[in-house]
Amino acid sequence: MSDKYTFIDAEYAAACAPTIEGMCRWLQVSRSGYYEWLNRPPSPTAQRRQLLKIKIQALFEACDGSYGYRRLHAELVRGGEPVGPELVRELMRELGLVACQPRPWRTTTVQGREQSTTPGPGEPGLHR
Repeated sequence: MSDKYTFIDAEYAAACAPTIEGMCRWLQVSRSGYYEWLNRPPSPTAQRRQLLKIKIQALFEACDGSYGYRRLHAELVRGGEPVGPELVRELMRELGLVACQPRPWRTTTVQGREQSTTPGPGEPGLHR
């Protein structure tokens, strides 16, 4: 039921939305139920998620955006916050936080081949 109310709320926020009465009729929910849902205080779970979002945002900024969800999870647990890694991952997605990825490691020399002054086969250079 809450999903329907969330849909009504999101659609009504749009510029050219139908009336709330019409949307409630289409989704077969009562207007009084919608307004009761709209005016109730946030649940303890929703409050905890908001607090975790604030902590995750602060930790992410403190590490200059280099920590991913695993490290942030470890930091939260070390700080005494009972939270699972998947919840941290989900909240980071909701916040749009993406850890910076390290640059790929590239070899600078070719293995198994010695450096020589004469060009190898297929390499440009002087040929006889």
